[in-house]
Amino acid sequence: MWRALSRLSCVFVIALLTLCLQNDKELDEDLHYWGVVVFFVCFVAWVIADLFLEVYDMTIDTIFICWAEDSEHNNGQVCEGAE
Repeated sequence: MWRALSRLSCVFVIALLTLCLQNDKELDEDLHYWGVVVFFVCFVAWVIADLFLEVYDMTIDTIFICWAEDSEHNNGQVCEGAE
């Protein structure tokens, strides 16, 4: 759920920035289909946000697995060194 909201918020901000940058009158004369540009930029932002959040999720999962394995093997005790 939070991943979808994070991606949507990222895409929303990028879409607003794209629309604000396209309000330039010089670009308006050369660009006939501004919706295509906004859609493409939003799609790229969605893919980048998804990849970033997948790496973030994998990092959190790895840290949790390391903690669980350490708790199982050491019973919550701190090791002072090899015995």
